[in-house]
Amino acid sequence: MSYAGITPVNDWVLVKMDPFPEKKGSIIVLEDSTANIIRTGTVMAVGKGKTTPEGRVRPDVECGEKVAFLRWHLEHKTGKQITSFLEGMGDDLGLIKAADILFAYPAGETIEVG
Repeated sequence: MSYAGITPVNDWVLVKMDPFPEKKGSIIVLEDSTANIIRTGTVMAVGKGKTTPEGRVRPDVECGEKVAFLRWHLEHKTGKQITSFLEGMGDDLGLIKAADILFAYPAGETIEVG
């Protein structure tokens, strides 16, 4: 399935990021400290998935599911290049590997990660 003309391949997942939660009070954020922040978002498109040991191909998540993942994958060089490309789509999108997803949860639920 594709979204905004982007069709992920293999085990890549296109995610629309949820906004960062509001922080109360003032904090100092060090540049390297943001890499381990857990982000959440909605799956917009998925690749066909990985091949199982039995030879079948299956996706790990489905469109519309909410997922949580570590932000570090968006911070390395390739992640920054992908993010800058996706910024032109108008939504806050990220392209991540299915293996980077920590867990999925139903779209109607709200969780607080921190």
